[in-house]
Amino acid sequence: MQIYHNSRCGKSRKAIQYFADRHFVVEVIEYLKNPTSRETLTDIIIKSGLKVKDFIRTKESLYQERFADQTHNDSEWIEIIVDNPILLERPIIVTDKKAWIARSDEMLEQISLMLKKS
Repeated sequence: MQIYHNSRCGKSRKAIQYFADRHFVVEVIEYLKNPTSRETLTDIIIKSGLKVKDFIRTKESLYQERFADQTHNDSEWIEIIVDNPILLERPIIVTDKKAWIARSDEMLEQISLMLKKS
């Protein structure tokens, strides 16, 4: 399991601790230090079943200042996220088959239960 992590984010730190406490093997990816590629981000989005816009931190000041009034297609939004990794929602949990944006305790529990069953 991989967790796309921002060390300044409390929800991201909580997700890492949650899975560590349950003895899951976790690879932490600090995406601000090592930005993800377009291909990897596209794969994560496909695995999640969510929309590209779900992966954008719309409350982030950079988004508000530069992108809030803009309209882009999915491919362009992916490029914008890759070029501006601070816009990537977090934490993102990724396995070989599935990806989730795990911002709530309930989502962490659901992911944990799904992974224990598989």
